[in-house]
Formats: sequence, structure tokens, C-alpha cells
Amino acid sequence: MLRHPAALLSPLTLAVLLHGLPALAEDNAATAPEAAPLSVEPAPRSVPPRPMLDSRSEAQQQALQRQLPARQQLTLDGGADPFLSLWLPANQAQPAGLVILLPGEGETADWPTAIGPLRRQLPDLGWSTLSLTLPDGPNAGVKARKGKPVTVMLEGVEKVEAPEALETEGEPAAETARAEQEASTPTVAAEFTPDTASASAALDDLAPAEPDHAQRVQARLRAALEFARQQQPRTLVLLGHGTGAYWAARFLQEQQPGEVAQLVIVSPREPGDAKTGLDELLPQLRLATADFYYRDQAHQSTAARERLNAGKRQQHPAYMQVGLQSLPSDARAEQEQLVRRVRGWLELDARSAQR
Repeated sequence: MLRHPAALLSPLTLAVLLHGLPALAEDNAATAPEAAPLSVEPAPRSVPPRPMLDSRSEAQQQALQRQLPARQQLTLDGGADPFLSLWLPANQAQPAGLVILLPGEGETADWPTAIGPLRRQLPDLGWSTLSLTLPDGPNAGVKARKGKPVTVMLEGVEKVEAPEALETEGEPAAETARAEQEASTPTVAAEFTPDTASASAALDDLAPAEPDHAQRVQARLRAALEFARQQQPRTLVLLGHGTGAYWAARFLQEQQPGEVAQLVIVSPREPGDAKTGLDELLPQLRLATADFYYRDQAHQSTAARERLNAGKRQQHPAYMQVGLQSLPSDARAEQEQLVRRVRGWLELDARSAQR
């Protein structure tokens, strides 16, 4: 007669086997592969703003601060716009006057053409000099970047869906878990829609507007004049090179400061967006004006003829042009020529004013 296999085991062996079945079940459960966790789409990560870039004029100011002695550096306040100026007092007991130098677009306060030589050599001739740094023009190319936070979506991240095997017919566990996860995850970046665009534009409108280029230039000139008044010069002169000549003439025409006695312009030209030319501005100024240009350069000679004719039509009382000769093979001699001619005119006009 056949017996059941369990009947062949002794009672002690059977008890041990029955006692070990729960532990074996627990071990199997521990070693069984876990169900893949639900993977949800990662939230977009906010990227910190990149550091602000210095504008071209700010980078040039920093270079001058490293190169020039600290005693020549002077920081003036053009409202909320502090800027570097270079100050050199006259090398004599009783200075003849003070010359405020305005460089052209893209030039520094110690530019090697006109501005630098005049700044350094006029003090030996009895004139104090104050050379300004003008702000970058609207089309200067490099502007200071505003530090606004930028939110970007990470690219190359695959969206992993929950395995369908986890969902049973009567219990959609994956969908429920996904909904709970999305509800608990904070929203970092919203999708860009027309509504968010209009809201962003409204915030930009509420932000304080930055002063335009002309206002910044005039604020710096007012700061320079305030410093010049403290020096109590016998004669105060504005000297502009390139587009700096335009801003000097425009400042005198709009502000009409009584302290400025003379205007000197060297190779003058208007900025690209100027609405009024120098041939219209200069005749309106009734102060002594010296117009230095290079007669062998066609564009300068033509523009100088237009300014001269405009001055004749308006009967300017003290407008004089001085034609210079370019020396491309000897830049140093060319700058020394300019310094001598400017000095001669300053001394001639000073003697005329004393009579």
C-alpha cells in the first residue's frame, strides 16, 4: 500500500519543515525585485543669472585706473552715474585757466589722439585740464547686461511613463500616484503664453526708465562744471574732439552756462542719430569758438566749409577756423602741431578778452 510522502517523514522533521516555511517566504519577498518606482517628468530648473558685463566705457575706465597714478584720477557724480575723470592742475602759480576735455565716441579720457596729448601738455603751458569719460552711445555695441533670472527647460531629459503592468483593471494605481505627485510638486516655471507676455510687459512698464544718452552726457558735464567752479579759474574752456565737440556745443546751446568763455572743437562730427548738425548749433553760440580741422581730409574739409558758411550767415561774432595738416607718417609730430595751435589760440583769445 502506498503512503503519502509526508507520512515517511518523522514527526520531528516535519515540524522543522513546517516551522521554516514562513521564514522562507519572507526571504523570497525580500529578494524579489521591487516594482519600478513611478517616474514623473522633472520640473524645470531655474538657472542663476549670468554676471553683468561691463560696458565698453566701464572697461576702459578700469584700464585707466590700473595704468594712471591715483593722484590724477577723480570720480565725479553725474546724478546716479559716477564716472572717472582725469585731473591735472596747471604747473604754475597763477594758471591761465581750465580746459574741460570731451573725448569722442569710443574714446577714453586719455585717448592718444588729441585728448591725451592736450591733457598732459597743457598743464606745462599754464592750463589745468579735466578730461571726462562720456557714456557709451546708443549704438556702441556692448552694453551692460541686466541681471535678470533666467528660467530654462532642461533638454535631453526623457519622460519615463509608469509601466502599464502596475495598473490593474480595478485599481489605476499608476494614474493615482502620478496625479498625487504632480499636485505636490511646486511649479517652477510656467509655460510662456500671451497672458504671461502681457504681464511681463506690464512689469517692465512699471520699472523706472533709464536716462537717455543725452541726459547722461549733460549730467556729466554739469558735474564737471561744478568741480571747475570750485577751482575758480580765470578762464573756463570746453574742448571737444570728434563727437565730443557735438556734445559740448549742444550743452552750451541748451544749458547756456555763463562760466564757459570759450569753445574749442577738434575734428568735429555729429553722432549718427543727431537731429541737429554742428552747422546749426555753432552759429547760435555767441562765445569765442575755434574750429580745428584737417584740411587735407575731404570729409572734414567739406563739413568745415558748411560750418563756416553757416557762421557767416548768422554773423557769428567770434568764430574762427584753423586748418591743420595731417602727418600720417609721424603721429607724434601731428599731435605736437595740434597742441601748439590750440595753445596759440587760447593765449590769443585770452589777450583779446583782457583788452
